[in-house]
Amino acid sequence: MDYAILGGGALGLMAAYRLSQAGQSVMLFEQEPLAGGLAAGFRIDDIWLEKFYHHLFRSDTTAIRIIEELGLADRLAWIRPRTVSRKKTRRILIETAQLRKALGSRVATTP
Repeated sequence: MDYAILGGGALGLMAAYRLSQAGQSVMLFEQEPLAGGLAAGFRIDDIWLEKFYHHLFRSDTTAIRIIEELGLADRLAWIRPRTVSRKKTRRILIETAQLRKALGSRVATTP
C-alpha cells in the first residue's frame, strides 16, 4: 500500500519514518522549504532561530529514545538555563536552581 502524509512536522516525520521502517511506500508533502513544523528553524545571517519555543526535559524519555534511535544523541546538550527579562530598567535573573525547583527538571536544547 502507498501512503501520503501531509505535513513534515514531528508527527508527520515520525509516521513516515515508522511506515518506511515497516517496508511501506511513503510520500511526505510539506509546504515549507524546511521540514520540522514549528520545531524547525530559520536563519538570520549566521544564527538559527526557532519558529516556536520548544524544550525537552530529561523526563521526556520517548523523545530521547527517538533521538538516540536516529543516531543524534551526541547532538543533545543538557544545559543549565538562565532566564532573563527586563522590567522597566531593572534586569531580573531567574537562576537555574529556581527553575529546577519550579520545573523539577533541567531543560535541553540541541546545538
